Amino acid sequence: MRLIGTVTNKKPWIDYSNLKTLQSCPRQYYWAVKQNLRPAGPQPALEFGGAIHEAHEAYYVARIAGSPDQEARQQAKQAMLPKLANLDGSDPVYNQTVAELSLDRYFDTHLHSPNQPLWTELGFALTIGEFLFVGRVDRCDMTNFGRVIYDLKTSKVVGNRWDLRLEPNAQLDAYYAALSILTDEEYFGVGLDILFLHKDPSKAATPKRIFTGRTEQHVEAWLLNTSKWLDVLAAYEDSNVWPMNTETCNPLVGYSCRYQTICKKYPQPFTMSEFDLMGEYEQREWVPFEELQSGKEAPVSDN
Repeated sequence: MRLIGTVTNKKPWIDYSNLKTLQSCPRQYYWAVKQNLRPAGPQPALEFGGAIHEAHEAYYVARIAGSPDQEARQQAKQAMLPKLANLDGSDPVYNQTVAELSLDRYFDTHLHSPNQPLWTELGFALTIGEFLFVGRVDRCDMTNFGRVIYDLKTSKVVGNRWDLRLEPNAQLDAYYAALSILTDEEYFGVGLDILFLHKDPSKAATPKRIFTGRTEQHVEAWLLNTSKWLDVLAAYEDSNVWPMNTETCNPLVGYSCRYQTICKKYPQPFTMSEFDLMGEYEQREWVPFEELQSGKEAPVSDN
C-alpha cells in the first residue's frame, strides 16, 4: 500500500469509522478510541471481509502489472488464506470455498468491464486543524467519464437502496476530498463496488458497481462539516466528559451497542485509569498505518 500526505503521530488521527462512532455516541467513542476497547474473541464477519479485501488488492495489483485474469485470481486466493485461517471456531474448508466462489462470481462479472484499474489500496493522511484525517481507498479506475474512486463493500444486503448510498455519503466524500487536495490528478467522482455474500454463493446477487460525480462543492462541504465535528471532538477532549446517546444502546432496527456491559459497570469512567474488562473486552490500539507504530513520519509519496 502506498501513502500520500505526511503521516505523523504528532497529531491525533481519526478516520471515517471513528468519526461515525463519535456522531453516533460520544461514550461509545470513548470506549472504542480513547480506551482502545474491542469485543474479546474472534470477529468472523470482520475477518472474512478483510480476507475479501486482501484478495481484491492482490488481484488488481496483478492485473495492473499485466498478469492474465486466471493468474491474478490465483494470487488473490492465496492472499486471503491467512485471514481465513483466523476464523476461529468455523469450518476453514467451507470458508475458503465460499470466499473463492464469491470472488469468482465478482471477477467474472467485471472481467470485460470497460473500466481500466489504475491503482489499488492507497492510504492518505490529510491535516484538518489539529487532527490528521486518515483513510484507505480501495481502488481507482479510469472510466469513460474520468477517474473514479471506488470503495469495496461486502454485504448480505441486496436491493436498490445501494444506489441511494452514493449521495450523500461522507465516507466517499472524504476519499474524494483527500485525493483532490493531496494529488494533482482530477477525479470525476466516486463509486461503490459491492460484492454480495450468501452462504450458498450460487444464490448470491450479482455483484454491483455504481458511481456518480463529485465536484469542488462536495470537497468544500465535506471540509466544513468535518471541521465542525472535529471542533466537537476537541471540546469533548478538553472537558474529558463523553456523554451517552441512549438511542444507540438498543435501537429498534440494527445492532445493539457492544459497550453496554462496561457502560453499566462504569457510568462515570472518565477519571479512572484501570477497568475490569470482565472477559468481554480486550485492549487493542488502533494504528492505521505501520509507520505510526514506530513513531516515524512517512513523507508525501508520488501518486
